Amino acid sequence: MKKSMLSVLLVFVMLIGMVPTCVFASSLLTSDDYGSFIDGDQLINDIIETSGMNAHPRIIMSEEKFEALRAQEGKNTVTGILLEELRGEADNILKSRKNKPITYELDSEGHLLETSKKVQRGVATLALAYNIFGKVEYAEQAYADLEAACGFSDWMPEHFLDTAEMCTAFAYGYDWLYHWLSPERRELLRTNMIEKGLKQVLVDYTKEKKEFSRTYYWYLADEGDNWQFVCTGGTNLAALAIGDEEDARETAASVLTYGFKRAYSCVRIGYGRPDGTYKEGLGYWDYATYYLGLQSSALKSAAGTDYGLADYEGIARSADFVRYMSSNTPTAFNFGDDRVDRNTGWAVFLWLGEQLHSPELSAIRLRYIPEDPDFNYLDVLWIDESKQTGEEINKETDWGFVGASNASFRTTWDKSGLVAALHSGENDYHYHGHFDLGSFYIEANEKRFFTDVGNEPIYNLKDRKYSYRIKAEGHNTLVINPTEGIDQADNITCPITGYGSGNEAYAITDLTEAYAPSGANKVVRGLKMIKDKECVIIQDEISLREPGEIYWFAHSKGQIEVASDGRSAIVTVGSERLFVKLLSEDGQFTVMKAEPLPTSMNVPGASANNDFRKLSVHLTNTKDTTISVAFIPLQNGENTPSWTPSVTSISEWSSEDETVDMGLGARLCGCTLSLSGDIGMNYYMDLSSADLSEDAYVEFTVPSGDKTETQKVYVQAKAGEDRNIAKTVSKGNKTYYVFKCQVAAKDFASMIDVLLVDGGKTGKKHSYSVKQYAEHILSHTSDKAEYKKAEPLVKALVCYCTWAQCYFDIDDTLIDPSYKNYDVIDSVTAQELKAAAPATSVALGQIPEVTYEGATLSLNSETTLSLYFTSSEELTFSCDHSNKLEIAKVNDYQVVRIRGLLASDLDEVFEMKVICGENEGMVRYCALNYIANCVSRNHEDETLPNLVKALYLYHKEAEAYI
Repeated sequence: MKKSMLSVLLVFVMLIGMVPTCVFASSLLTSDDYGSFIDGDQLINDIIETSGMNAHPRIIMSEEKFEALRAQEGKNTVTGILLEELRGEADNILKSRKNKPITYELDSEGHLLETSKKVQRGVATLALAYNIFGKVEYAEQAYADLEAACGFSDWMPEHFLDTAEMCTAFAYGYDWLYHWLSPERRELLRTNMIEKGLKQVLVDYTKEKKEFSRTYYWYLADEGDNWQFVCTGGTNLAALAIGDEEDARETAASVLTYGFKRAYSCVRIGYGRPDGTYKEGLGYWDYATYYLGLQSSALKSAAGTDYGLADYEGIARSADFVRYMSSNTPTAFNFGDDRVDRNTGWAVFLWLGEQLHSPELSAIRLRYIPEDPDFNYLDVLWIDESKQTGEEINKETDWGFVGASNASFRTTWDKSGLVAALHSGENDYHYHGHFDLGSFYIEANEKRFFTDVGNEPIYNLKDRKYSYRIKAEGHNTLVINPTEGIDQADNITCPITGYGSGNEAYAITDLTEAYAPSGANKVVRGLKMIKDKECVIIQDEISLREPGEIYWFAHSKGQIEVASDGRSAIVTVGSERLFVKLLSEDGQFTVMKAEPLPTSMNVPGASANNDFRKLSVHLTNTKDTTISVAFIPLQNGENTPSWTPSVTSISEWSSEDETVDMGLGARLCGCTLSLSGDIGMNYYMDLSSADLSEDAYVEFTVPSGDKTETQKVYVQAKAGEDRNIAKTVSKGNKTYYVFKCQVAAKDFASMIDVLLVDGGKTGKKHSYSVKQYAEHILSHTSDKAEYKKAEPLVKALVCYCTWAQCYFDIDDTLIDPSYKNYDVIDSVTAQELKAAAPATSVALGQIPEVTYEGATLSLNSETTLSLYFTSSEELTFSCDHSNKLEIAKVNDYQVVRIRGLLASDLDEVFEMKVICGENEGMVRYCALNYIANCVSRNHEDETLPNLVKALYLYHKEAEAYI
C-alpha cells in the first residue's frame, strides 16, 4: 500500500553512557546503501569476465597467493611457522586415513556433521599442502576423501549443517585440485555437489512450509542464527566453484541468487545489535563470522568484489563485542550455549583485520598462531603478514552503554589486570540462550575466579531446558522462589539501564522482567569496578511481592574458604587469591556443590559439574533486601585487604568520567529529550579542548525507510552561508554546544549515527536508537523524579512510534507489540475526538470558483497541517500565523501548509483567509478535526485510525506535561 499522505518524523536525544564506541575497528564501514541481492547468473558472468572460463583456483586462493606462501617456506616468520604446522597436519592425516578411512559415520545424535567437518578439514589441509609443497600423496588422499563422500547415499540434508559443511569441502577440493583432477573425477565431484548439495538447498529455498523432513527448519528461522551463515555459505561456495560449468550453471545460478539474498539479511540481523552482541554467544559468533569471511573472500577472489556483502558497520561492532567479552588472556566470558574457557584469538580476526583495514585486529590472531596447539587451515587462507603487521591495540578499558546487552571493565589490558564483565540482554532459549541474565565474570592475574559452567549438550537430553547448566541456578546470578520449572522468564530482554566509565566504572541492569514470574516487584543488579582500589562490587536490590526465598550464586573452579562468621571468603586459583566480602547486612556465605536445588527437576543424563563449587547467599522469608558483595585480589602475604568499600544505593552510583570521547578533542557530556510539545534529541558537547575550524559540524546519519539521510549542524556561523547552527548553554564555568537531530517515528528502533567532522578529519562515530533512550527513561521512573514526571508523555510517544512502524510496514523484528497499548487506544472513541475538536467551518460562498477539497497531516517532530484547494485562478492566503505558512502546488491542487505545530497545539484553530481576485472566503480548521474525521471513517484495517488515536493521546499528554 502506498502511504504518501502521512509522513511521520520525530526527534530524540541520547544520554551519555548510552552511546557505543567502536575502538578496535579503526575504519568503520557505513550501512548506507548496504546491499540486499546478487543475481546469480550475472555473478557467474562476472566470474568468467574476471577470472576466465574454467579458471582455477579461484575460491579464496589463487596461484599468486600460493606462490607468496611458497616463498615463506622455511622462514622464521609466523607464516613460516604456520606452513610447518600445515605440513605436519597433512602428514598426520595421511597416517590416520590408512588406519581409518572416511566412512558414512553418524554421531550420537544421528547426524553426519562430525564426518562432514572431518572431510572438510582433511580436504582443505591436504589440498593446501599439495599446492604449496607439491607432494602428490596429499592430492591423492584429498580426492580419496571426496570420492568416499560421493559414495554416501546422502549428505544428511535433514540436518542441513551436515550438507553445508560437506559442500564446503567439495568446493575446496574441486577448485584447489582442479588442474590435478582428471575430467572424469571433476565430473564425479560436480555431479555430487549438484545432486546432494545444491539441489537440496533449493528445496529449502523454494518451500515456505514444513513439507519435508528437517530436524531444524533453518530456512524458516531467525535469519541471524549461525545455521543461516553456514547453510548459505557452504552451498554458495560450492556454486561459486562450479557455476561456470555447463551442466551446473542453471542450478548454481539459482542457488547463488537465493543464497546471497539470504546472506545479506543474515548480516543485517546477526550483526544488527547496537553493541555488536551476537545473541547466540561468542562461539557461534565465530562459526557464523568465519563462514561470512569465506563467502566474502571467495567472491573477491572469483569475481573481483564481494558486492558489499561484508560492508556492514555492525560487523565492526561485533569485533568489539568479542574483544570486550573476553578477558586479557584472551578467554571468553561465555554465555548461552558456549563452552567454558574458550580462547577467542580466532583465525577469523585475520580476515576481519583486512576487511576493516585494522591490522591491530589481525595481530590478535598472529600473536596466538605459534601458541595454538591446534592447527587451523583458515589461518593459511587469510594470513598475509605484509598487510597484517602491527601491534594489538586495546585503548578503552570500559565497554558498554545504556541499551547494550553486555558490559565489561578492566584496570588494564595487561594479563595481570583485573577484569569483570556483566551479561544481560536477551533470554531466548530457542536460539542457544540460557537463563543467565545478570551473570558476572571476574578474572585477575590471568586467573578466572568466577566463571560460567558451560554448555549442556543440545541433543538427546529430555527436559534439557530444566537442566542445571541451562537454568539460572547454574549461573552467577539470582534465583528467587525456586521451583521445578525455569527460574527466569524466557523470551524477554533486560538491557543495560545504567552505565558509567572511568575510575569508578559501572553497569546496571533491571532484571525485574526476568524475575517477575518468580514473585519479584523489582530486581536491579549492578556491577561496579573501582580501579584504583582493584575492587569489583556486585550489588542486587530486590523487592518481592510477598516474603520469599532468594539465592545468590557465584561459580568457581577455585578452592573456596569461608570465614567462620560467614561474612567473607577467599577463593584460590593456582597461586592467586581473591578476597570476597559480604558488605550488606543480610545473610552469610556458604559453599555449595554445583548441582540442582532440591526443588529442581531431575534431568537424567545432564552434565556433571564436579570441577565447580559455588559461593552462595541464601535468604528466606525476605521481601525487600540488598545483597552487596565486594571482590578484591589479595597481594602476597595478605589475608584481608587494607580497604573494603561501603554499601551505596545503586541509584547513587556515578563516575567522575561520565562523558564520552567524540574524538577531535570533543566530549559528549549529556543529552536531553525535548518535551515541550515537539520531539527532539539534543546532544550537549564540551568543545573547550577541541581546536576546530569554522567549517566543523556534527553529522547525524539517521534512518529514512530503507535508506539513510544526513543532517548537519555546524558549530558556528559563517558569513554568506545559511547554516543550521548549534545553540550554546552555560552551566557553572562551562559552555556546552547543543546539537539537535530528527528521526522518523517509524524508524525509532533503528540506529542514529553521530560524527564530528572538521575538514578531512573525523571523530569517533557513536550510535544509538530512539527506542533505547525512551526505554531508559521508562526503566528509571522510580529513581529519578524528572523521569517519573515524563513517564506518561514518553509512554504516549512510544505508542505513537510503534503504530507508525506498523503503518509503514517496518520489519516485524523491530516492532514491540506491547507498546501498541490496545487498552488505551481502544478507549479513544470518535465521539471523544469530535467533542475535543473545535468547531470548524468552510465559507467560500463568495468565491464559487474555489473548492475546498480536504486536509492531511504530515506528522513531523512538529505537525504540519495541509489544506487542499482547487481553483481556476491563482489563490492567496493569509492568517495570524503567516510565519508558519507555506504555499505549494501539488498536481491540480493549491496547498496551504501550516508548519511548526507542537503536539500540545493540535487543538489550535487556524482561521485562513482565502483570496481569489477581489473575492474572499474563510476556512476555519485544526489538526484535531482531521484526526476526528479519520477515526470516524470506515477503514479496512485498524492501523491508520490507531495511529492518529496515538497522536491524539500524545497531544493530551504533551498538554498535561507542559
